[in-house]
Amino acid sequence: RYGESFIREEGDGLVETFPDTMKKRTVLLRSQYGAYVKKNRAVIAVPSPDFRRVLVLSGEGGSYDAAVFEDGRMTGRIDGVGSCVDLCWIDNKSIAFRHGAPGFYGVRVYSCVDGSTSRIGAPTMNTNLSYSEYNGLLSYLTDGALTFCRVPGGEPEIWPLEGEDVSFAPGGNSFCLLYG
Repeated sequence: RYGESFIREEGDGLVETFPDTMKKRTVLLRSQYGAYVKKNRAVIAVPSPDFRRVLVLSGEGGSYDAAVFEDGRMTGRIDGVGSCVDLCWIDNKSIAFRHGAPGFYGVRVYSCVDGSTSRIGAPTMNTNLSYSEYNGLLSYLTDGALTFCRVPGGEPEIWPLEGEDVSFAPGGNSFCLLYG
Protein backbone atom coordinates (compact mmCIF):
# COMPACT_ATOMS: atom_id res chain seq x y z
CA ARG A 1 0.00 0.00 0.00
CA TYR A 2 2.95 2.35 0.65
CA GLY A 3 3.38 4.45 -2.49
CA GLU A 4 -0.05 3.57 -3.86
CA SER A 5 -1.68 6.73 -2.53
CA PHE A 6 -1.01 10.33 -1.57
CA ILE A 7 -2.16 12.44 1.35
CA ARG A 8 -3.09 16.09 1.11
CA GLU A 9 -5.12 18.61 3.02
CA GLU A 10 -8.69 18.88 1.76
CA GLY A 11 -11.75 20.47 3.34
CA ASP A 12 -11.91 19.28 6.93
CA GLY A 13 -8.61 17.45 7.17
CA LEU A 14 -5.89 15.26 5.73
CA VAL A 15 -7.26 12.90 3.11
CA GLU A 16 -5.58 9.87 1.55
CA THR A 17 -6.44 9.43 -2.14
CA PHE A 18 -5.85 6.30 -4.20
CA PRO A 19 -5.35 7.53 -7.81
CA ASP A 20 -6.20 4.18 -9.41
CA THR A 21 -9.74 4.20 -8.01
CA MET A 22 -10.06 7.80 -6.76
CA LYS A 23 -11.29 6.40 -3.45
CA LYS A 24 -10.58 8.61 -0.48
CA ARG A 25 -10.34 8.19 3.25
CA THR A 26 -9.81 10.76 5.98
CA VAL A 27 -6.52 10.24 7.81
CA LEU A 28 -6.90 13.07 10.35
CA LEU A 29 -9.56 15.68 10.90
CA ARG A 30 -8.46 19.32 11.00
CA SER A 31 -9.91 19.47 14.51
CA GLN A 32 -7.37 16.81 15.55
CA TYR A 33 -4.21 18.47 14.16
CA GLY A 34 -5.12 22.14 13.63
CA ALA A 35 -3.68 23.34 16.95
CA TYR A 36 -0.27 21.88 16.05
CA VAL A 37 0.29 23.55 12.66
CA LYS A 38 1.20 27.08 11.57
CA LYS A 39 -1.67 29.20 10.35
CA ASN A 40 -1.81 29.90 6.59
CA ARG A 41 1.02 27.45 5.86
CA ALA A 42 0.95 24.24 3.85
CA VAL A 43 0.36 21.06 5.83
CA ILE A 44 2.28 17.95 4.83
CA ALA A 45 1.51 14.45 6.10
CA VAL A 46 4.09 11.66 6.05
CA PRO A 47 2.72 8.27 7.15
CA SER A 48 4.85 5.63 8.84
CA PRO A 49 5.46 2.52 6.71
CA ASP A 50 2.66 0.64 8.52
CA PHE A 51 0.35 3.71 8.39
CA ARG A 52 -0.27 3.54 12.17
CA ARG A 53 1.39 6.90 12.74
CA VAL A 54 1.37 10.12 10.72
CA LEU A 55 3.98 12.88 10.91
CA VAL A 56 2.26 16.23 10.29
CA LEU A 57 4.48 19.15 9.24
CA SER A 58 3.66 22.79 8.70
CA GLY A 59 5.91 25.77 8.01
CA GLU A 60 8.32 27.20 5.49
CA GLY A 61 11.86 28.40 4.93
CA GLY A 62 13.67 25.93 7.15
CA SER A 63 11.32 26.20 10.13
CA TYR A 64 8.67 23.53 10.49
CA ASP A 65 6.34 22.53 13.27
CA ALA A 66 6.14 18.76 13.44
CA ALA A 67 3.87 16.47 15.41
CA VAL A 68 3.32 12.73 15.40
CA PHE A 69 -0.23 11.39 15.53
CA GLU A 70 -1.46 7.91 16.32
CA ASP A 71 -5.12 6.86 16.38
CA GLY A 72 -6.17 10.48 15.85
CA ARG A 73 -4.28 11.96 18.79
CA MET A 74 -0.98 13.78 19.02
CA THR A 75 1.62 11.56 20.69
CA GLY A 76 4.78 13.65 20.23
CA ARG A 77 6.26 16.90 18.93
CA ILE A 78 9.57 17.20 17.13
CA ASP A 79 11.57 20.39 17.62
CA GLY A 80 14.03 21.77 15.10
CA VAL A 81 12.81 20.20 11.86
CA GLY A 82 14.58 22.19 9.13
CA SER A 83 13.16 20.60 5.99
CA CYS A 84 9.96 18.92 4.90
CA VAL A 85 11.97 16.99 2.29
CA ASP A 86 15.06 15.90 4.23
CA LEU A 87 13.21 13.55 6.55
CA CYS A 88 12.18 9.92 6.49
CA TRP A 89 10.69 7.19 8.61
CA ILE A 90 13.43 4.72 9.53
CA ASP A 91 10.95 2.17 10.76
CA ASN A 92 7.47 2.46 12.25
CA LYS A 93 8.80 4.10 15.41
CA SER A 94 11.69 6.39 14.35
CA ILE A 95 12.05 9.45 12.12
CA ALA A 96 15.31 10.86 10.75
CA PHE A 97 15.31 14.57 9.91
CA ARG A 98 17.50 17.55 9.05
CA HIS A 99 18.11 19.96 11.90
CA GLY A 100 19.94 23.28 12.10
CA ALA A 101 20.82 26.16 9.81
CA PRO A 102 22.85 26.51 6.59
CA GLY A 103 26.43 25.41 7.16
CA PHE A 104 25.50 23.77 10.47
CA TYR A 105 22.91 21.22 9.42
CA GLY A 106 22.80 17.93 11.21
CA VAL A 107 20.92 14.66 11.16
CA ARG A 108 18.74 13.79 14.12
CA VAL A 109 16.60 10.77 14.90
CA TYR A 110 13.34 11.09 16.82
CA SER A 111 11.93 8.10 18.73
CA CYS A 112 8.14 7.79 18.81
CA VAL A 113 8.51 5.33 21.68
CA ASP A 114 9.98 7.69 24.28
CA GLY A 115 10.00 11.12 22.55
CA SER A 116 13.80 11.39 22.62
CA THR A 117 15.95 12.90 19.88
CA SER A 118 19.52 11.85 19.17
CA ARG A 119 22.15 13.38 16.91
CA ILE A 120 24.01 11.44 14.21
CA GLY A 121 27.35 12.68 12.88
CA ALA A 122 28.89 16.15 12.76
CA PRO A 123 27.43 19.43 11.45
CA THR A 124 27.46 19.74 7.66
CA MET A 125 26.72 22.14 4.80
CA ASN A 126 23.92 19.99 3.38
CA THR A 127 22.31 16.69 4.38
CA ASN A 128 20.35 15.34 1.40
CA LEU A 129 18.96 12.64 3.67
CA SER A 130 17.50 9.33 2.51
CA TYR A 131 16.84 5.91 3.97
CA SER A 132 16.82 2.47 2.39
CA GLU A 133 14.39 0.01 3.91
CA TYR A 134 16.12 -2.68 1.83
CA ASN A 135 19.36 -2.68 3.79
CA GLY A 136 18.58 -0.47 6.79
CA LEU A 137 21.06 2.26 5.85
CA LEU A 138 20.52 5.97 6.34
CA SER A 139 22.49 8.00 3.82
CA TYR A 140 23.32 11.69 3.91
CA LEU A 141 26.06 14.11 2.97
CA THR A 142 28.85 15.30 5.22
CA ASP A 143 30.10 18.45 3.48
CA GLY A 144 29.47 16.82 0.11
CA ALA A 145 30.87 13.38 0.96
CA LEU A 146 28.52 10.41 1.00
CA THR A 147 27.91 9.11 4.51
CA PHE A 148 26.16 5.89 5.53
CA CYS A 149 24.87 4.98 8.96
CA ARG A 150 22.95 1.95 10.17
CA VAL A 151 20.26 3.12 12.55
CA PRO A 152 19.70 2.74 15.36
CA GLY A 153 23.09 2.45 16.97
CA GLY A 154 25.50 2.51 14.04
CA GLU A 155 28.38 4.91 13.60
CA PRO A 156 28.47 7.18 10.53
CA GLU A 157 30.88 6.03 7.84
CA ILE A 158 32.09 8.63 5.33
CA TRP A 159 32.87 7.33 1.83
CA PRO A 160 35.19 9.10 -0.67
CA LEU A 161 32.29 9.84 -3.04
CA GLU A 162 30.57 13.14 -3.67
CA GLY A 163 27.03 13.33 -4.97
CA GLU A 164 23.40 13.64 -3.98
CA ASP A 165 20.11 11.75 -4.01
CA VAL A 166 21.31 8.27 -3.06
CA SER A 167 18.96 5.51 -4.17
CA PHE A 168 19.41 1.83 -3.32
CA ALA A 169 18.46 -1.11 -5.52
CA PRO A 170 15.67 -3.31 -4.08
CA GLY A 171 18.21 -5.94 -3.04
CA GLY A 172 20.01 -3.31 -0.96
CA ASN A 173 23.45 -4.32 -2.22
CA SER A 174 24.01 -1.51 -4.76
CA PHE A 175 23.18 2.16 -5.03
CA CYS A 176 23.29 5.06 -7.42
CA LEU A 177 23.74 8.75 -6.78
CA LEU A 178 23.77 11.97 -8.73
CA TYR A 179 27.36 12.97 -9.29
CA GLY A 180 28.02 16.60 -10.05
